[in-house]
Amino acid sequence: MSEPTNNDNKIVENSDSNLEPQDSSVKDDSIIDIDSDENLEFIEGSEDPGFIKDTGEGTGFVADWDAIEKNYQEANFGHHHHHHSHSSSRHHSSSSHHSSSGKHHHSSHSSSKSVKHHGSKKKDSKKKDKKKWSKKKKILIGILIFFLAIIIGTLSAFFIMRWNGKKELTNYDNLNLMLPEWVDCRDGGWVIYYKGHEYAFNDNIATFLFMGIDNRKLKKNAKLGTAGQADALYLMTYDVTTKRMRVLCINRDTMTDISRYDEAGNYIDTKKTQICLAYAFGDGQKTSAENEKTAVQRFIYNIPVNAYYAIDLSAIKILNDDVGGVPVKPEYTFKEFKKGVPVTLKGDMAETFVRHRDIRLMDDNLRRMECQKQYIRQFASRIVPATRSNLNTPSKLYNHSQKYTVSSLDPSMVVYLATDLAFSFNGFEMINTKGTYKKVPEDASAEFFVKEVPFFETILDIFYTQTR
Repeated sequence: MSEPTNNDNKIVENSDSNLEPQDSSVKDDSIIDIDSDENLEFIEGSEDPGFIKDTGEGTGFVADWDAIEKNYQEANFGHHHHHHSHSSSRHHSSSSHHSSSGKHHHSSHSSSKSVKHHGSKKKDSKKKDKKKWSKKKKILIGILIFFLAIIIGTLSAFFIMRWNGKKELTNYDNLNLMLPEWVDCRDGGWVIYYKGHEYAFNDNIATFLFMGIDNRKLKKNAKLGTAGQADALYLMTYDVTTKRMRVLCINRDTMTDISRYDEAGNYIDTKKTQICLAYAFGDGQKTSAENEKTAVQRFIYNIPVNAYYAIDLSAIKILNDDVGGVPVKPEYTFKEFKKGVPVTLKGDMAETFVRHRDIRLMDDNLRRMECQKQYIRQFASRIVPATRSNLNTPSKLYNHSQKYTVSSLDPSMVVYLATDLAFSFNGFEMINTKGTYKKVPEDASAEFFVKEVPFFETILDIFYTQTR
């Protein structure tokens, strides 16, 4: 403890043994004026009144500055600061206080800056997240628009193909019928008057001709008379309004006018002969099929046939097996088949069933046609549900048999027919042509002559609608 100075009213606490002389003109924070009301009030307001004690030696007082500092901190800030050194110097304590106070202020300021900085980081992070999400949204929207465009494009193409297919199959722009003389009509056959009624031509009928050619393989550039014959002829008519399929079964031996051409494709003449021979007067491919189609059009009073599909013998097995075989119940006993015994045709069995004919019997083609009609009905019963399950079924059949066929059916027609068969098909009917056979001894051929009135009424029923 330092020695008191000559100043009775001042107490000096030395923190160092080598003290410099005090300048009474400079106010020192380590000197307390006990006559000061402020200092006395502070001491008296303390919990422990023994912060300043008389030394009893008449030299002055001793102050407990640590206790005073602690009490000051608790009274003004509710907490205290710990000091690393136990110094009796008032200057040290006061400096510590100011330093602590400064640190506290700096800490608060730093904390405030930290909070602001942290908040700024959060805002920046949110902005970045928003930018990232915005970019992702743009990418997602772009992808969705891309796929939507593909879907719309595909659907548009699909419906355009359907519309085109329907239009092509129901094209009657050049309708000009050649009806029997005893039939009254106007506008080239658009309107017919028959037995006191008026009938209007139904241009909602899609038409295509199916031909089964009796060659193992369709010939190319065939010589005259070697292209083959159309052993099976079925005119498919499909009402696009009622969604009903009606099939006109045409006997191969039917007598009608056909055009004949030489090997160079030059027209020779038109002759009345079996309708199946029209295919022989052509190249074995397109011109043969076109000539056969023309012969059928003449037979049905020049009503347009808008497409054709011709297959050779090799195609039968392929088409048959592609639908998993065709179940039939023979109405006659022949070859490996027995009357009334059900069997599922697979492989070569299908060709045998639809092609066998006993040439010793003049009218055995009628029996063969019954086998063909049963086969077509059963084949249809397979392909319709198969198409409903998979719209690619008709395309699959078409593609698998393409090398064994010649056809004017284009993709638009196939799409239209396939989708209608799958979702709108409303029934199937096969219609016979009534007539009589006549044997020709000179060439041992058979000729079939249709009964004109019943046949005309059949055509009227298929292609016309009664208006009054």
